[in-house]
Amino acid sequence: MRATATAAADGTDAPPPPPAPPYPPPGHIVHYDYRDPKTTSSPAPRHARHVLRLAQFNVERGYELEKVARQLAALEADVVALQEVDVGCDRSGNVDVGRALAQRLKMCGVFLCEFEELRDEKRRDARSQGGGAHGNAILSRFDLRHARRVDHSLHPVDWDLPPERQTHRLARKEPRRGKRAALAARVFPPWLQGEREQGRGCRDTDAQEEEEELDGVLIYSAHLEVFCGAADRAAQYADIVADSRRERGREMARWRAGGAAAGAPAPTPRHAVLGDLNTMAHGVARLSPHYAQGALRWRTLGWTEGEWWERHVLWRPGAATAGGDSDEEDDNDDPSVLAARRRLERWGVPKDAARSLLPNPGFACPFPARHTVTLDNPIYRLPLPGWAGRLLLGARRGSGEQAQQQNQNQNQDRERWWLPLMAGKLDWVLLHERGFSGNEDFAASDHAWLCVDAEVIR
Repeated sequence: MRATATAAADGTDAPPPPPAPPYPPPGHIVHYDYRDPKTTSSPAPRHARHVLRLAQFNVERGYELEKVARQLAALEADVVALQEVDVGCDRSGNVDVGRALAQRLKMCGVFLCEFEELRDEKRRDARSQGGGAHGNAILSRFDLRHARRVDHSLHPVDWDLPPERQTHRLARKEPRRGKRAALAARVFPPWLQGEREQGRGCRDTDAQEEEEELDGVLIYSAHLEVFCGAADRAAQYADIVADSRRERGREMARWRAGGAAAGAPAPTPRHAVLGDLNTMAHGVARLSPHYAQGALRWRTLGWTEGEWWERHVLWRPGAATAGGDSDEEDDNDDPSVLAARRRLERWGVPKDAARSLLPNPGFACPFPARHTVTLDNPIYRLPLPGWAGRLLLGARRGSGEQAQQQNQNQNQDRERWWLPLMAGKLDWVLLHERGFSGNEDFAASDHAWLCVDAEVIR
């Protein structure tokens, strides 16, 4: 897929969100559909080209649900990947956040419950109180099918442990049961070949043929572990890459069985990983063993974790493997691939994970790590007097669109100078080329949203 930027539209108000239904248990997937039946069978195309507008947003549990809804409505995205989605939790008003956003945006959706958030008056304050469920979601204006869970092979935190036995001090403050997992689903725009029986909605049907299952655009919504190190997060991401490779193998096998003999070109990969990868082991976070562990804690001084990902986790030897069609046996004989895998292993990435990650089958983010800030929680800002702010932060001008906008806002109010201690790029849209972002004032969530217009090559 290729990504190009376009302008956003204005949002509109909508009725209040519905009350939360009983929440699902960890590992279960819920489907809902709030699209207009009159337009479901043939949604009006936005572009003459085959373009999907993809948005990524960690909504911070839905604390500012109305602001989140307004910003997403303004985006008019075709597909939205969400993380930190609450269902029935005290801290977020007992609202089913994913369902409320789907209703507001008139989209269908799937929700994967990762955790049962336990109510605990002793360890949780009001802002973090549980009582419901928590997980990831994918919303779509087109049919959304074949939703499934992608399990992680490595879990640095055992969330099923009772708080008194929890080894991570910060994790003790969030009593919960369950495991982190990624949500995968296929989106079926009506203009893609293979789309059949429009308007069936967001549900799985066991009788569907395998051919249709391999059509559409494969979307992942991911939220990697925060209380660990960069190597562990890379290992969790490797599970998603391995799943994408398996799906790509199935797509290629189908082509070899039929289309290749007929002279049809090999199908183009149509996979996208959207998510909060929690790449935060830099700044003051590097000082905490809860966010930065292992060999990479100090050996990446001078880099952000996001930059390390760009250089090593998302490394590609060249254009030959960028499309994801290279033979893996040939990759195993490539000295550059073997050397890159060994580097990951020395940094603590498990051998099987390094093998899944490299060579990178083509995933890249259009938002560069050095100049993109997608997390800037106000509680991790150091207030500065005006003279210090101008001296320390004035040099940041020109270091990226978001940094320029932040400096402009600070110049308008000299009392609001601050030094961001944990700001960085935690959120990713892994496909190709350029995009645009928003929520730079972090009013709707402590994460910015990312959005791309992805041209789907048929």
